[in-house]
Parts: sequence; C-alpha cells; structure tokens
Amino acid sequence: MKRGHGKAGSPRLSLSSISSRLNSFDQNLALWEELEVSQIGLATWETVPWSLSDATVELLKRGYDISSLLVRGFDLAEPESWPITRAMIDAAVDSAAEIAMRGSEPPIVSMLTGRNYSLPSIQLLELLNRAVSPSLLVARDQGVTIALEPTVSMRSDVSSIHTVLDAAKVARALGTKVNVDLYACWTELDIRASISQLCTEGLVALIQISDHARVTTASGDRAVPGDGCIPLAELVAAAVSGGYVGTYELESMGPTIDAEGYSSALRRGLDECCRILVEAGAAAS
Repeated sequence: MKRGHGKAGSPRLSLSSISSRLNSFDQNLALWEELEVSQIGLATWETVPWSLSDATVELLKRGYDISSLLVRGFDLAEPESWPITRAMIDAAVDSAAEIAMRGSEPPIVSMLTGRNYSLPSIQLLELLNRAVSPSLLVARDQGVTIALEPTVSMRSDVSSIHTVLDAAKVARALGTKVNVDLYACWTELDIRASISQLCTEGLVALIQISDHARVTTASGDRAVPGDGCIPLAELVAAAVSGGYVGTYELESMGPTIDAEGYSSALRRGLDECCRILVEAGAAAS
C-alpha cells in the first residue's frame, strides 16, 4: 500500500525521523500513518527498541519507501574508535542492500563526517579516507550510496565539513556523493549556482529541506518551511535546473517544532514542501 501526502502529494517527498526527535519509533509509526507520508528518512539510532533491520522491514511491510539512513560520523582523532563506527555504517549499508533485495529502491546512507579538530585539510581528508574507505568498498559492492552531509559550523562537534562545496570536494576525492542540507548551506555565496552545478555533475544524492527561524541563536532550532527566511523555492528551482531527479526530505527539528506539536508542524511543513515542489516542477517521480 502506497501513501501520498494529502491531495498535493509528491512521491519525491520524504519525512526525516529526526523531525519528531522526541518520539519513540512506535510513536513515529502512528504519526507517519496520521500524516499519510509515503517515504521516511530514518536516523539509525532512533529505532529503539527495534533493531535497524527489523525497523526497516516493518516500514516496508507498511508500504513505506525509505529515502535515507542517517549514521553518525567518526571521531577522527581516535582511530581506536573507528571499528565501532564502521560497524554501524556497515549495518546501515546492509539494511539498505536488504531493502533493495526486497524490490525497493535502496536508501541513501547519509553520513556526518565526525568531529572537527581544526586539522589541516589535507590531514583531515587523509584521516577520513582511512576511516571510511572500508565502508565505501562494502557499499559499492552492494550497490549502496554513502553520501557526506555538511553541517552548520556551530556543529563542529559532529562534522568537519561545513559548506556544500567542501563536501563536494571531499566526496569527489572519496568517490562518493553529497547530501545537500539546505538549512546548512543557504547562506553560502552563489549557493544557487553551486547547487545547480553539483546536480548537473550527478554529485547530489539527497536534498534535505527545512527553514531557518527568523530570530534564533541555536543551530538546532529550525522552523517549519515557509515560517522562516530561507529562499527554499529558489534553491529547489536551482536543483531542478541542474537536473536533480532524487528525493527531497523534510528535516525540520528543534524546540520550535517540539512546542507546536509534531502533527501540526510537520503537516504544515509537508504541505509547504509539496507546494514548492509542484511550483518548481519537481513533484512527479
């Protein structure tokens, strides 16, 4: 059973589980049913008490597609911790491959790069390459894409890459792709041209949508699309002009979303995303 999102549904629109970050997986199952979404982006640590494999199988049984599996990055200064992180990434890759074996499109495995220690860029790339290369080989063997996700610079605790162009540079070096989080990159110079060019190159595996609250000093306090100040329609149009044909994933999260309530905030966000995709000519699969 496939679901659309309301009357203006788009098969290219997904909802990230991070958007309802305080919910349990079972609570999210009920929420997603209520919202009538068709695709889910799943943070791999948000399936408890389900295993990741069992959670993804359950979603498939309920008729959902899975757009992405989000995994945490490496602590690049602590090589002894890499095998643990690598095992978590490989588990996500295995789940994505299992989804493909069941006849569905494999989700993107979206990865944060890990904590920034103000290392020189060459050293940083060398460490990241050593850390992630075994998982990249596993992913390629199974036909799964691992995409690097940049974050805002305030989140140097989880990421070493803070612009979409830097993410693209690293992705090229590693032979992989990029997850473009519009919230993280919208203030970059010539961002529309950058998004269009990266889409033309085929480097963009996923685009995440949220909005920036007009008055906030917190990096995790995102707004419902349409309530903030990011020119989302223009950025989506740039992706369309570059030939992007992938999924757009709503990733609104933070205290403002929590306070409004997930049912209300995410329904409004999905409606606005649908409107933007339809106007940009990006709604159809």
